[in-house]
Amino acid sequence: MKTYLDAEPVALIADAGQLQQVFVNLVLNARDALPGGGELTVTTRRSGPWVAIEVADTGPGVAREMVARLFEPFASTKDTGLGLGLVISKRIVEDHGGTIGAVNQPNGGACFYVRLPIGAPRDI
Repeated sequence: MKTYLDAEPVALIADAGQLQQVFVNLVLNARDALPGGGELTVTTRRSGPWVAIEVADTGPGVAREMVARLFEPFASTKDTGLGLGLVISKRIVEDHGGTIGAVNQPNGGACFYVRLPIGAPRDI
């Protein structure tokens, strides 16, 4: 796994345990997309009043039929699991005043991105 972290640490007023759950889920999903090997990259950077975090992989990307359903309950292409990880992650990110989404990268692989406000979010 490669990491590219912003030079200046960013302090968020957030529930660290909940955000950890989000990022562990995204990293495990990316790892699952690389059964034959590949690259997993985590990037953080400030963007105005936000911090942007990206978890990207060089796997096959998100299947076309799954793109619109990624954050819906029970939507999964995995043989195991319930298809709730991204649903829960979305709720956590939104409860922190942020956004989460995904795109397929032009050269292959998927990139999941999270934007969180720097400063006090809504009630957590």
